[in-house]
Amino acid sequence: MDAQIAHMRALHERLSRAKTPEERQALMAEQAKVMQESMALMHSTMPMMQGRGAMHGKMPMNQADMAEHMRMCHDVMGQRMEMMQEMMQMMMDRQGMSGGMMDGQGMGGGMMKP
Repeated sequence: MDAQIAHMRALHERLSRAKTPEERQALMAEQAKVMQESMALMHSTMPMMQGRGAMHGKMPMNQADMAEHMRMCHDVMGQRMEMMQEMMQMMMDRQGMSGGMMDGQGMGGGMMKP
C-alpha cells in the first residue's frame, strides 16, 4: 500500500510539471489506472479489518491477540486514509486540468491547497 501511495504522489508531481496537453493527457490516463488499482487494493484489505472471528469461525481472542489485532487495524486504517487523500488529490488534479486550475480552487474554494 505504501508503494501505491508513493506512486500516486509521484504522478501528482509529474502532472504538476507537465508542459504539454499531451503529457497531461497521458498522465491523467495513468492516474485513472492507478486509482482503479488503489481501489482494488483497498477492497483487498477489507478482510483484515473484519477481525479474526470473521475469518476463523468466531474463535475467541486472548488479550495479546486483541492488542495485536487493534494495532494492525490502526496501521491499515492509517494507510487507507493516506491513500484516500492521495486519490482526492488526483481528482482535484483532474478537475483542475478540465477547468484550467491546478491550485484546488475547483473543490470547495481551495480547501486543499498545497
